[in-house]
Amino acid sequence: MATTWLRLAAIPFAVAALLAIPQVRTPDLLISEDAHLVAMPIGGGELAINRASSNEFTTDNWKRALRAETIVPPETFAEGALGIADPVDLPPGSPFYCTGDLCIGRHP
Repeated sequence: MATTWLRLAAIPFAVAALLAIPQVRTPDLLISEDAHLVAMPIGGGELAINRASSNEFTTDNWKRALRAETIVPPETFAEGALGIADPVDLPPGSPFYCTGDLCIGRHP
């Protein structure tokens, strides 16, 4: 009989949890556990990543979690050839721009 009361007492908490689900924001930036791979949703069902080759398992999980359809690799420039000093100068929704060990991106 006690389990019946405990189950009934859990109903308001379950309803509150279900009502809170639509309020959850998706993350602005995703970082892999080894911090080598970074991803950012850029709109239009696209996910920009900072590496040309990525861990497929991680990117598939990120695509599924953010409902993204495509992965956008970074645009790579020669050392010193990147003429953008401030990420604010990047157009919204652009991929990562990388040169050497540095990548910059702008969240839309």
